[in-house]
Amino acid sequence: RGGSTGIENYDRERNWSSFGQNLDTRCLHQNYAKFYELNVYYQLKKDGQPILCDPYSYSSSVECPRGRVHYYHHRNQTAKEDITASSSAHFGFAGYPNTLGEFNLLHGVYQVNSIGSVAQQAFLYFQEQHDDYDMVLDDASLVPVDLDVCDGNLVRNGDFADGTTRWWTWYKCRFEVVDLSAAEGGGRAIKLTDRSSEKTLRQYFYTDCLVAGERYEFRASFRIEEPGDGSVVKCQRADAGKKYGCEEMRLSNKSSKGVSTTHYIGHTHEVAADKLDGWDHMSGVLTITEDMVDRGTAGYMFMYTEEVHEDMDVLYKDISITRVPFSCTDLVANGSFEDGTTSRWEHSSATSNIYEVVSPGANGSKYAVRFRHTSSTATIYHRMDPRCFVEGQVYIIRGKFQFLDLNNPSQGLSCDPTERSDRQGDICPYLRLYFSSCDGSSEARMLWNELDTPWDPDAFNEWEASVAITANLATCQSVKFELGYKLSKERYLVMDDLQMLQNTTFAPTASPTGAPSAGPSVSRSDAPSAVESAGPSAAPSEIPSASLSHAPSVAPSGSLSGHPSDSSSEGPSESSSAAPSRSPSDRPTEEQTDPPTQFTVTPSGEPTGDPTAAPTMAPTAATTVPKTPAPTATPPCKDEKGAFVYVLRKAGTAKLKKCTFLASKTPAVIKGTCNKKVDYFVKNDVIYPPAQQVCYELCNSCSSCYQNNKSKFFKAFRNDKVITETCANLPKLEANVINKYCSRDTSGGGYPSAKVVCPKACSAISGECGKVARTKYGANV
Repeated sequence: RGGSTGIENYDRERNWSSFGQNLDTRCLHQNYAKFYELNVYYQLKKDGQPILCDPYSYSSSVECPRGRVHYYHHRNQTAKEDITASSSAHFGFAGYPNTLGEFNLLHGVYQVNSIGSVAQQAFLYFQEQHDDYDMVLDDASLVPVDLDVCDGNLVRNGDFADGTTRWWTWYKCRFEVVDLSAAEGGGRAIKLTDRSSEKTLRQYFYTDCLVAGERYEFRASFRIEEPGDGSVVKCQRADAGKKYGCEEMRLSNKSSKGVSTTHYIGHTHEVAADKLDGWDHMSGVLTITEDMVDRGTAGYMFMYTEEVHEDMDVLYKDISITRVPFSCTDLVANGSFEDGTTSRWEHSSATSNIYEVVSPGANGSKYAVRFRHTSSTATIYHRMDPRCFVEGQVYIIRGKFQFLDLNNPSQGLSCDPTERSDRQGDICPYLRLYFSSCDGSSEARMLWNELDTPWDPDAFNEWEASVAITANLATCQSVKFELGYKLSKERYLVMDDLQMLQNTTFAPTASPTGAPSAGPSVSRSDAPSAVESAGPSAAPSEIPSASLSHAPSVAPSGSLSGHPSDSSSEGPSESSSAAPSRSPSDRPTEEQTDPPTQFTVTPSGEPTGDPTAAPTMAPTAATTVPKTPAPTATPPCKDEKGAFVYVLRKAGTAKLKKCTFLASKTPAVIKGTCNKKVDYFVKNDVIYPPAQQVCYELCNSCSSCYQNNKSKFFKAFRNDKVITETCANLPKLEANVINKYCSRDTSGGGYPSAKVVCPKACSAISGECGKVARTKYGANV
């Protein structure tokens, strides 16, 4: 390549005949679950002449080479006995461009799995090209994935600026990177044609870049074209699943335990007529959870697009995922719609919600949103940042609304401000805040206009309400700001200038205030006032000061202070203080206290000083506190709050129950439910497991080595049906088949992999019995 030296593989007898290189397994052993980027340039020849393979084909006659790793490892990791062989999935693929006579790029990402992390030998090689083809390789590398994108756009090559498809994989289609004209917005896009699936692009993410609790915004532009003449088609949200349906962006998260969850993260949003640019746009926000990042495990996460009908060609550009800055100033993003779009807003149903950006907006602004629905419970909603909701806070919600006649949109409609029942057709607008995934029960707060003003049908009406955050609401992990709920189907709701503002101080100030306040603060500050108050407070505070006072208190404090006293006490303390006294006490303490051992959270950036010249010959006089043992992988044995599958019906539905229901049954029913009812069920992308995966105490299934021989693991999909096998039958299979199922992490239809479901049967291969923490399904409440 470029006149340098390469290496050629020729006289091949099979499509898997290939050369390769042994990887340093010491690196793999130290980097379980880490990702490595593969880059290698290849050229194919037949009878000495350059030839092109087909990156889109899986036919052996024209297939392109692919990279994979072949392992030799002990079947029994504990005894280090019985060497066996297995291979990774293909991870290096040919992409675009693919030019005759040139060296073309083969690119992919390799993750060190549980087998690679203990393998005795790991051999990287390239195969699948036809055995008539000779192959020349050059500039091959396998290096750790660079995490330099963590502070910016997490999508790699999302603008396709380098003209290649690096970092992307695709579903059953042809593709190319195309240059866009100035009229099309310039830059580059990827175009997918000859599609045989609604799924299109896919890219993996590396959880080291993600922070649990943070929110990330997803954006992308796409364009649908007719395959014949390339004419552009504006997608239609109401045509979901049909030829002109709109695109959706999804994030699939697979934990190290083999459980997959899909999140709908990007919806096509509406654009004002004067903002149309020949592209459709989608956006959305997702909060990252601890389970999703799952660091140090072989789980993974990938983003993909879906829903554009397979009969259509589709182009994508400007795909991005960025962290949303944390702010609680106004919880509603794009509440005025002044960018001419409904970005950051979502809908509960693509077919039941009809909304659009219209002009003019309230008070002379340019845009507002007009909404109607065909289902009374359908809404347009905004996802709020749950971190902003703190117990005791009060929020003020404001907006401007107008009703219009569905049959004559120029005609305003009245409503009765005194009516507060959502069952009446002439009610005025109200807002629903829906709090879910709480420590307690989910709650829906219906908020009505608190302004005592008459309704003007011919103008935007001011609207205001307040909500106080209770202890339970402060624990909720999902909060939706919903509009249109139970709206009459005979009218439009026009909305603008939506806000949700703090009415109380959210957090202490970062620096001291200039002078004492006239009244007490709602919550204490972290630093003293910059100016001393003229006299003592009228009454003692209910909580201790955040820092040391300048003089001793006249009366004892209500609770221990966080700092030592200025002078010694007259007698020993009832219990040890949090810090040493400034001078010795008059009497010794009754018993010696041992200082706690301090542990550093992360290793220091530089090595410590020189080692000691020789070991200490005698023990030190002080007694050291023994180290607390590390926690085991198995958590306390208790039942979870989530639902389990009690009855799986043939109609594709299930009867779900909770552990409290099972606990009320006889011991025989409990035993039968735990041991015999082992099916999983998926609804709205939430996995509902059998009782043994939720009611750990009732089913006595706490141990990570727990195995029910009737349990089922995922084998394959066949004609869109999930094929499973039981743990009892797993040992009866051929050795290479057992190795296959126990080595992989693949799950499907809610059913986990064999290594998760059958840990005892697979322990000789995976070596993970007792090491894999059990899957927590409590989030499916």
